[in-house]
Amino acid sequence: MSRNTFEAWATPVDAPVLSSIADHTFVVSGNTHFGCWGSSDTTSPNAVKVAQGSGDKALCKANKYRGISDSACLGIYAVNGVCHQSANLFLYAVDSTILPLNKERPRGVIASHALYSVYGTTAPGVLPGAPSFFAAWLTAVYGQAYARCIFSSNENVSNKISDEIIFSGYKEDSLEFKIIKNNYSDIEKNANATVDNIITNDMQIMINHILKLDKHPNLKTHKEILKEKNNILTNFGLIEEEISNKKIALKSEDIKKMVLSLNTLAIDYQDDLKSKVGLQAFKNINGDDKFYNPINIEIALEKLTNNK
Repeated sequence: MSRNTFEAWATPVDAPVLSSIADHTFVVSGNTHFGCWGSSDTTSPNAVKVAQGSGDKALCKANKYRGISDSACLGIYAVNGVCHQSANLFLYAVDSTILPLNKERPRGVIASHALYSVYGTTAPGVLPGAPSFFAAWLTAVYGQAYARCIFSSNENVSNKISDEIIFSGYKEDSLEFKIIKNNYSDIEKNANATVDNIITNDMQIMINHILKLDKHPNLKTHKEILKEKNNILTNFGLIEEEISNKKIALKSEDIKKMVLSLNTLAIDYQDDLKSKVGLQAFKNINGDDKFYNPINIEIALEKLTNNK
Protein backbone atom coordinates (compact mmCIF):
# COMPACT_ATOMS: atom_id res chain seq x y z
CA MET A 1 0.00 0.00 0.00
CA SER A 2 1.49 3.34 -1.05
CA ARG A 3 2.20 5.99 1.56
CA ASN A 4 2.18 9.73 1.00
CA THR A 5 3.84 12.47 3.00
CA PHE A 6 1.98 15.72 3.69
CA GLU A 7 3.62 18.96 4.80
CA ALA A 8 1.70 21.82 6.38
CA TRP A 9 3.07 25.28 5.65
CA ALA A 10 2.39 28.72 7.07
CA THR A 11 2.80 32.08 5.38
CA PRO A 12 2.29 35.57 6.83
CA VAL A 13 -0.69 37.55 5.58
CA ASP A 14 -0.28 41.13 4.41
CA ALA A 15 -3.44 42.82 5.62
CA PRO A 16 -3.08 46.60 6.06
CA VAL A 17 -6.40 46.88 7.89
CA LEU A 18 -5.40 44.36 10.58
CA SER A 19 -2.05 44.73 12.31
CA SER A 20 -1.75 41.13 13.51
CA ILE A 21 -3.56 38.58 11.39
CA ALA A 22 -3.05 34.84 11.76
CA ASP A 23 -0.78 33.00 9.36
CA HIS A 24 -2.34 31.41 6.32
CA THR A 25 -1.83 27.64 6.37
CA PHE A 26 -1.95 25.11 3.55
CA VAL A 27 -0.87 21.55 2.83
CA VAL A 28 1.51 20.17 0.21
CA SER A 29 2.30 16.64 -0.95
CA GLY A 30 4.93 16.57 -3.69
CA ASN A 31 3.51 18.55 -6.58
CA THR A 32 -0.02 18.45 -5.17
CA HIS A 33 -1.08 21.54 -3.24
CA PHE A 34 -4.15 21.99 -1.03
CA GLY A 35 -4.58 25.75 -0.74
CA CYS A 36 -7.04 25.75 2.18
CA TRP A 37 -9.05 28.73 0.87
CA GLY A 38 -5.96 30.63 -0.34
CA SER A 39 -2.52 30.43 -1.91
CA SER A 40 -0.09 27.55 -1.48
CA ASP A 41 3.31 29.00 -2.35
CA THR A 42 6.07 27.42 -0.28
CA THR A 43 8.59 29.89 -1.75
CA SER A 44 6.79 33.03 -0.55
CA PRO A 45 8.67 35.27 1.91
CA ASN A 46 8.80 33.87 5.45
CA ALA A 47 7.01 30.66 4.48
CA VAL A 48 7.77 27.89 6.97
CA LYS A 49 6.89 24.21 7.33
CA VAL A 50 4.90 23.72 10.54
CA ALA A 51 3.81 20.07 10.51
CA GLN A 52 4.37 16.82 8.66
CA GLY A 53 2.98 13.30 8.53
CA SER A 54 2.56 10.29 6.29
CA GLY A 55 -0.31 7.88 5.71
CA ASP A 56 -1.49 5.04 3.51
CA LYS A 57 -3.02 6.39 0.30
CA ALA A 58 -3.33 9.76 1.99
CA LEU A 59 -3.15 11.65 -1.30
CA CYS A 60 -5.93 9.57 -2.80
CA LYS A 61 -8.15 10.23 0.22
CA ALA A 62 -7.44 13.96 0.46
CA ASN A 63 -8.00 14.48 -3.26
CA LYS A 64 -11.48 13.03 -2.85
CA TYR A 65 -12.46 15.59 -0.24
CA ARG A 66 -10.80 18.72 -1.58
CA GLY A 67 -14.10 20.56 -1.59
CA ILE A 68 -14.69 24.13 -2.75
CA SER A 69 -11.54 26.28 -2.62
CA ASP A 70 -9.50 23.36 -1.28
CA SER A 71 -11.42 23.66 1.96
CA ALA A 72 -11.48 19.91 2.77
CA CYS A 73 -15.29 20.17 2.71
CA LEU A 74 -15.16 22.43 5.77
CA GLY A 75 -18.25 24.40 4.76
CA ILE A 76 -18.39 28.20 4.75
CA TYR A 77 -15.38 30.38 5.42
CA ALA A 78 -15.57 32.27 8.75
CA VAL A 79 -18.70 30.31 9.70
CA ASN A 80 -17.44 26.73 9.95
CA GLY A 81 -13.77 27.65 10.22
CA VAL A 82 -10.80 29.16 8.40
CA CYS A 83 -7.62 27.85 6.79
CA HIS A 84 -6.29 26.33 10.03
CA GLN A 85 -9.30 24.01 10.29
CA SER A 86 -9.08 23.03 6.61
CA ALA A 87 -5.38 22.24 6.99
CA ASN A 88 -6.13 20.03 10.00
CA LEU A 89 -8.77 18.12 8.03
CA PHE A 90 -6.26 17.43 5.25
CA LEU A 91 -3.59 16.51 7.82
CA TYR A 92 -5.98 14.01 9.41
CA ALA A 93 -5.19 11.72 6.47
CA VAL A 94 -1.59 11.51 7.71
CA ASP A 95 -2.19 11.48 11.48
CA SER A 96 -0.90 15.00 11.95
CA THR A 97 -2.33 18.31 13.16
CA ILE A 98 -1.53 21.99 13.52
CA LEU A 99 -1.83 22.55 17.25
CA PRO A 100 -0.45 25.14 19.67
CA LEU A 101 2.54 23.46 21.24
CA ASN A 102 4.85 26.29 22.24
CA LYS A 103 5.66 27.08 18.59
CA GLU A 104 5.96 30.54 17.06
CA ARG A 105 4.42 29.41 13.78
CA PRO A 106 1.80 29.24 12.58
CA ARG A 107 0.70 32.44 14.24
CA GLY A 108 -2.87 32.68 15.50
CA VAL A 109 -3.74 29.01 16.00
CA ILE A 110 -5.20 29.65 19.45
CA ALA A 111 -7.28 32.49 17.99
CA SER A 112 -8.90 30.32 15.32
CA HIS A 113 -9.34 27.28 17.56
CA ALA A 114 -11.09 29.41 20.18
CA LEU A 115 -13.83 30.24 17.65
CA TYR A 116 -13.93 27.13 15.46
CA SER A 117 -12.24 24.29 17.36
CA VAL A 118 -9.49 22.16 15.79
CA TYR A 119 -11.42 20.54 12.94
CA GLY A 120 -14.19 23.07 12.37
CA THR A 121 -17.62 23.61 13.83
CA THR A 122 -21.25 23.81 12.76
CA ALA A 123 -23.22 26.99 12.21
CA PRO A 124 -25.65 28.22 14.90
CA GLY A 125 -28.95 26.40 15.18
CA VAL A 126 -27.78 22.82 15.69
CA LEU A 127 -29.77 21.03 18.39
CA PRO A 128 -28.10 19.63 21.53
CA GLY A 129 -26.99 16.04 21.04
CA ALA A 130 -26.39 16.46 17.31
CA PRO A 131 -23.08 15.08 16.02
CA SER A 132 -20.15 17.44 16.18
CA PHE A 133 -18.95 18.85 12.87
CA PHE A 134 -15.93 16.54 12.96
CA ALA A 135 -17.97 13.43 13.80
CA ALA A 136 -20.30 14.14 10.88
CA TRP A 137 -17.33 14.89 8.61
CA LEU A 138 -15.65 11.60 9.53
CA THR A 139 -18.67 9.61 8.37
CA ALA A 140 -19.99 11.63 5.45
CA VAL A 141 -16.69 12.84 3.97
CA TYR A 142 -13.62 11.01 5.24
CA GLY A 143 -15.35 7.63 5.50
CA GLN A 144 -16.38 7.76 1.85
CA ALA A 145 -12.88 8.76 0.73
CA TYR A 146 -11.34 6.03 2.88
CA ALA A 147 -13.57 3.35 1.36
CA ARG A 148 -12.90 4.43 -2.20
CA CYS A 149 -9.13 4.56 -1.74
CA ILE A 150 -8.39 1.74 0.69
CA PHE A 151 -11.04 -0.75 -0.43
CA SER A 152 -11.39 0.55 -4.02
CA SER A 153 -15.13 0.77 -3.40
CA ASN A 154 -17.44 2.96 -5.46
CA GLU A 155 -20.36 2.43 -3.11
CA ASN A 156 -21.35 4.80 -0.32
CA VAL A 157 -20.42 3.66 3.16
CA SER A 158 -23.66 3.07 5.05
CA ASN A 159 -22.15 2.64 8.52
CA LYS A 160 -19.72 4.71 10.55
CA ILE A 161 -16.06 3.98 10.10
CA SER A 162 -14.59 2.04 12.99
CA ASP A 163 -12.90 3.51 16.03
CA GLU A 164 -9.78 1.58 15.00
CA ILE A 165 -9.60 3.61 11.79
CA ILE A 166 -10.51 6.92 13.43
CA PHE A 167 -7.88 6.71 16.16
CA SER A 168 -5.17 4.83 14.26
CA GLY A 169 -1.81 6.55 14.32
CA TYR A 170 -2.44 8.46 17.55
CA LYS A 171 -1.09 7.55 20.99
CA GLU A 172 -3.67 7.71 23.77
CA ASP A 173 -1.69 10.30 25.72
CA SER A 174 -1.26 12.56 22.69
CA LEU A 175 -3.08 15.85 22.39
CA GLU A 176 -4.53 14.81 19.01
CA PHE A 177 -6.06 11.64 20.49
CA LYS A 178 -7.70 13.63 23.29
CA ILE A 179 -9.13 16.18 20.81
CA ILE A 180 -10.52 13.51 18.50
CA LYS A 181 -12.03 11.64 21.44
CA ASN A 182 -13.77 14.82 22.61
CA ASN A 183 -15.18 15.46 19.13
CA TYR A 184 -16.14 11.91 18.21
CA SER A 185 -16.47 9.39 21.04
CA ASP A 186 -17.48 11.60 23.95
CA ILE A 187 -20.16 13.47 22.02
CA GLU A 188 -22.01 10.21 21.33
CA LYS A 189 -22.25 9.50 25.05
CA ASN A 190 -23.74 12.87 25.97
CA ALA A 191 -27.19 13.63 24.57
CA ASN A 192 -27.05 17.15 26.00
CA ALA A 193 -23.69 18.05 24.47
CA THR A 194 -23.68 21.26 22.47
CA VAL A 195 -21.43 22.68 19.79
CA ASP A 196 -20.12 25.30 22.19
CA ASN A 197 -19.28 22.65 24.77
CA ILE A 198 -17.19 20.80 22.19
CA ILE A 199 -15.19 23.93 21.42
CA THR A 200 -14.67 24.92 25.04
CA ASN A 201 -13.69 21.35 25.91
CA ASP A 202 -11.20 21.29 23.04
CA MET A 203 -9.57 24.45 24.35
CA GLN A 204 -9.60 23.11 27.90
CA ILE A 205 -7.91 19.91 26.72
CA MET A 206 -5.27 21.84 24.78
CA ILE A 207 -4.44 24.29 27.55
CA ASN A 208 -4.41 21.64 30.26
CA HIS A 209 -2.19 19.42 28.11
CA ILE A 210 0.31 22.17 27.36
CA LEU A 211 0.41 23.71 30.83
CA LYS A 212 -0.27 20.47 32.72
CA LEU A 213 -3.22 22.02 34.57
CA ASP A 214 -6.07 20.20 36.28
CA LYS A 215 -8.66 22.91 35.67
CA HIS A 216 -9.17 25.25 32.74
CA PRO A 217 -9.00 28.88 33.98
CA ASN A 218 -11.14 30.47 31.29
CA LEU A 219 -14.21 28.31 30.65
CA LYS A 220 -17.01 30.69 31.61
CA THR A 221 -15.66 33.61 29.58
CA HIS A 222 -15.14 31.36 26.57
CA LYS A 223 -18.74 30.21 26.64
CA GLU A 224 -19.88 33.83 26.71
CA ILE A 225 -17.69 34.62 23.70
CA LEU A 226 -19.07 31.67 21.74
CA LYS A 227 -22.61 32.72 22.58
CA GLU A 228 -21.85 36.16 21.15
CA LYS A 229 -20.27 34.56 18.08
CA ASN A 230 -23.51 32.66 17.46
CA ASN A 231 -25.50 35.87 17.88
CA ILE A 232 -23.33 37.63 15.30
CA LEU A 233 -23.68 34.84 12.73
CA THR A 234 -27.40 34.58 13.37
CA ASN A 235 -27.86 38.31 12.82
CA PHE A 236 -26.38 37.89 9.34
CA GLY A 237 -28.58 34.89 8.54
CA LEU A 238 -25.74 32.40 8.84
CA ILE A 239 -27.58 29.67 10.71
CA GLU A 240 -27.60 25.96 9.92
CA GLU A 241 -31.17 25.81 8.63
CA GLU A 242 -30.64 28.71 6.23
CA ILE A 243 -27.19 27.99 4.83
CA SER A 244 -27.77 24.28 4.17
CA ASN A 245 -30.28 25.03 1.41
CA LYS A 246 -29.01 28.15 -0.30
CA LYS A 247 -25.93 29.95 -1.53
CA ILE A 248 -24.40 32.64 0.63
CA ALA A 249 -23.90 36.05 -0.93
CA LEU A 250 -23.66 38.79 1.67
CA LYS A 251 -23.07 42.47 0.99
CA SER A 252 -19.42 43.46 1.29
CA GLU A 253 -20.14 45.95 4.06
CA ASP A 254 -21.96 43.28 6.06
CA ILE A 255 -19.04 40.89 5.62
CA LYS A 256 -16.60 43.52 6.89
CA LYS A 257 -18.77 44.18 9.95
CA MET A 258 -19.14 40.48 10.66
CA VAL A 259 -15.42 39.73 10.32
CA LEU A 260 -14.50 42.69 12.52
CA SER A 261 -16.92 41.51 15.21
CA LEU A 262 -15.70 37.90 15.09
CA ASN A 263 -12.04 38.89 15.12
CA THR A 264 -12.72 41.14 18.10
CA LEU A 265 -14.17 38.18 19.98
CA ALA A 266 -11.03 36.16 19.25
CA ILE A 267 -8.89 39.03 20.57
CA ASP A 268 -11.07 39.20 23.68
CA TYR A 269 -10.51 35.49 24.28
CA GLN A 270 -6.73 35.80 23.91
CA ASP A 271 -6.62 38.84 26.18
CA ASP A 272 -8.66 37.12 28.86
CA LEU A 273 -6.65 33.91 28.61
CA LYS A 274 -3.39 35.82 28.97
CA SER A 275 -4.69 37.62 32.06
CA LYS A 276 -5.80 34.33 33.65
CA VAL A 277 -2.73 32.15 33.01
CA GLY A 278 0.00 34.81 33.03
CA LEU A 279 2.45 36.01 30.40
CA GLN A 280 4.86 33.06 30.34
CA ALA A 281 2.11 30.45 30.24
CA PHE A 282 0.37 32.37 27.46
CA LYS A 283 3.62 32.33 25.46
CA ASN A 284 3.85 28.58 25.99
CA ILE A 285 0.36 28.19 24.55
CA ASN A 286 0.46 30.84 21.85
CA GLY A 287 4.09 30.81 20.75
CA ASP A 288 4.52 34.53 21.55
CA ASP A 289 2.80 37.26 23.55
CA LYS A 290 0.81 38.78 20.66
CA PHE A 291 -2.91 38.62 19.88
CA TYR A 292 -4.05 37.57 16.40
CA ASN A 293 -7.10 38.06 14.20
CA PRO A 294 -8.02 34.60 12.85
CA ILE A 295 -10.21 35.66 9.90
CA ASN A 296 -8.71 37.06 6.71
CA ILE A 297 -11.04 39.80 5.49
CA GLU A 298 -9.93 39.44 1.86
CA ILE A 299 -10.76 35.75 1.76
CA ALA A 300 -14.06 36.38 3.53
CA LEU A 301 -15.02 39.03 0.97
CA GLU A 302 -14.20 36.70 -1.91
CA LYS A 303 -15.87 33.57 -0.57
CA LEU A 304 -18.94 35.04 1.09
CA THR A 305 -19.73 37.56 -1.65
CA ASN A 306 -19.32 35.21 -4.58
CA ASN A 307 -19.76 31.86 -2.81
CA LYS A 308 -16.75 30.38 -4.58
